[in-house]
Formats: sequence, C-alpha cells, structure tokens
Amino acid sequence: MSEKFSMRRMLLFSRLQLCEIYWSRPWKTLRTCFAVILLLVIFALLVEGGNLDESIGFAENLLVVTALIQCLALGADLVTSRLLVPASMLEKYISIFFGTLCVGTVFLLVSGLLGSVIFSLISVVGPGMDGGVRLLFVGSAGFGYLAFAAFLPFFLWIELFVAARRRYGSWPVWGALAVAATGILLPVILGSAGVIDERVATVISLTVYVIVAVMSLVWGYRLLLVFETDAKDND
Repeated sequence: MSEKFSMRRMLLFSRLQLCEIYWSRPWKTLRTCFAVILLLVIFALLVEGGNLDESIGFAENLLVVTALIQCLALGADLVTSRLLVPASMLEKYISIFFGTLCVGTVFLLVSGLLGSVIFSLISVVGPGMDGGVRLLFVGSAGFGYLAFAAFLPFFLWIELFVAARRRYGSWPVWGALAVAATGILLPVILGSAGVIDERVATVISLTVYVIVAVMSLVWGYRLLLVFETDAKDND
C-alpha cells in the first residue's frame, strides 16, 4: 500500500466504517438515536428544574458533546477491526474526524428537530408555560458550542492511550491525563478564585490547550502506527 495520501481511499474507508457501524442495522440505529435524544432532553429538564429556557441550553450542550464523542466509536472500530484494511494510517486517522463530522452533523439535525418538537410540546401543554415554539440551535448560543470540536483530538488520544496502557503501564497513562487536565483547568480555577486576572487565566488555559491539542493529534497518530505494527506482527 502506497503511503501517499489519497482522498478517495480516505472517503472509501470512512464509508466502510460508517455503513458497517451505523447503517448495517438502520432501524436499530434510529431507535437508539431517538432514545438517546429523549434521555438527554429529560435529563436536562430534571437538572434545570423544569426551567424551559435553561433546559434548552443545557440540552444543546449535551447533544453537541454526544455528537462529538462519536469519534470514540470510530476510533475503537479502527483499532479492533480495521488496522489492516488496505489504506494508509494517515487516511484512516483523518477518516475518524471526517466520519465524526458526518455522524455528528446528522445527529445534530435529528436531535434539533426532535428536541424542538419535545420542548415545544412542553411549552404548549405544561402548566404556566407561554405556549411558544421552542427551537434548538436556533436563536441561541447552541452552535457556539461546536467549539467543543477542538477537543476531538484530545478525546481520541485519551481513548488510544488508555487502550495502549498494557504497553506503557497505567501510571504513565493516568499521569499524562492528569497533567493535561491540570494544565487546562488550573488557570481557570485560579482566575475564578481571583488569584490571577480572569483574562490572563483564559489566555493561559487556551495556550495550554492548543499545546495539548497538537500533542494529542500527533501522539494519537503515533499510537495508531504502534497498533498497526503490532497487528501486522500478530497476523
């Protein structure tokens, strides 16, 4: 297999993954999707005490995060079943992010429609409600939460690093995660406590995260190469 990157091979590999994971049993996938959306909406309502506007914002958060963590399903499928599929590892790695974009977009469209119907019904029939139409991801900060997409490399790196803990041991894995989390969260905590200026804390936190994100992106790819080598040796 040529190591030269091919967009066509990447798209074919992504189609293979998406069809076998999500489309092999479409009705089960659809039922699961509806169930997850319903549970997240109910959870948001419970957490926010029935406050409709607050619940909508929280539900949008949950739905966006749920859409993005589909990268974990694609990463697990790659490591367990498709390391030796004829495509370069770079093509497979990029296909995870492309597949997450496709699945996440469909999930958000479906969840936006279904969630809007649920919240609108509650607004109509609920006691003390104004009866107005409620729309998810419209006229709110909902799509602003797509900034969470910056966490995709971090999510994937965590999954791959945890999967490789037998090679590296548990302490290096959890130690690396603790250092990364501390570097990102500590400035925010210090800023909230008034120890340092909040704007300075935000800049420091974002700078640390950019470093962690780049490290995660490169390290995740290197881990996949290690998995591929192990799979070839065991083949």
